[in-house]
Amino acid sequence: MELIYFPFTTISPPALAKFGIWEAPLILYAPTKADVLPDITERANAGHLSIRIPVIAGENKLHKLVKDYAEWARQHSGDAVGIAAFKATHGDGVPFFDDTYVASIRSAIKTPATGQQFQAKEAEHLFKARLFLLLAQQFDMQRDGLNRDFDKLVQMEHTLFNELKGVDKQADIEAPQKEDRGAQMTAERLSAWSHLFLAGTPKPLPTDSSLFITDSPAVFEYLLELVPTLKPAFKINDYPAFIGNDPDTTSWRKAFNAYLKALASQPETPVPKTLVEKNMSTKTKGRCTLTVAVAPFISPAIFSQICTGAKTDVNATLFLDQRQQSTLIGVIA
Repeated sequence: MELIYFPFTTISPPALAKFGIWEAPLILYAPTKADVLPDITERANAGHLSIRIPVIAGENKLHKLVKDYAEWARQHSGDAVGIAAFKATHGDGVPFFDDTYVASIRSAIKTPATGQQFQAKEAEHLFKARLFLLLAQQFDMQRDGLNRDFDKLVQMEHTLFNELKGVDKQADIEAPQKEDRGAQMTAERLSAWSHLFLAGTPKPLPTDSSLFITDSPAVFEYLLELVPTLKPAFKINDYPAFIGNDPDTTSWRKAFNAYLKALASQPETPVPKTLVEKNMSTKTKGRCTLTVAVAPFISPAIFSQICTGAKTDVNATLFLDQRQQSTLIGVIA
């Protein structure tokens, strides 16, 4: 079973460490080859990640548009008139990603013949999706950098107060709660990422199962509302984020992966008590909560089509052959 990180195109080392329980590497989708971060490439070379880039074409054009937008944003920073003019043109849409998206992109797609209408429309959606994901990635990177700087500031402040008080021992600092990046434009992120995922999915659409995993509670909650058939299957409150190599944790990992495969085939399979109740070795550091939901007999490809906002009758998919694997959605928090 594939483990697919979504709906983001980059992941920090602390976040990646939470996924060590799985036997397979975490799959990360990227909108462009040139914008894969060096630390991501390093972890991919070490076998912790598998990077997928479904589309290579058009990278230069994407970079030019991102550069143009960054320059526009710099020039209009704090400019209420400019912002108002932009909103009047684009509404609440993302730059270059809404129905009025700029003519420089639209003109790049040749006027199709009658038999090419569908393919051209799909290409247009995919290009806009990649552009949105690239802008979102840069935004996330800037915010992560600010968060790291803030954490360092909190540590320096704590050290200074201890020195003033004459305290030698450094007490543990409660880490500030990080903002959920998936709470920003959740539907748009999912739609754009799903277009990219489908671009790398072979045709005809496969029916094999995958576990889509995120560290955004906002994304998970949104999907529960979007897909009525998606129901929580189990929750593990003492999930071992940093997996060890001792016999206890190794055995737990094998049982856990076996259960996920069974759940994809038979959505009503109950979770073994040993997975939920068994205490892990004290050598296993790092704990968090893992929640997994299942969309019965809806393949990952069909599920992703729903996330793009395509007009898909979710209830109508229930007639699908029940030999088809189900889609699993997980969140680690």
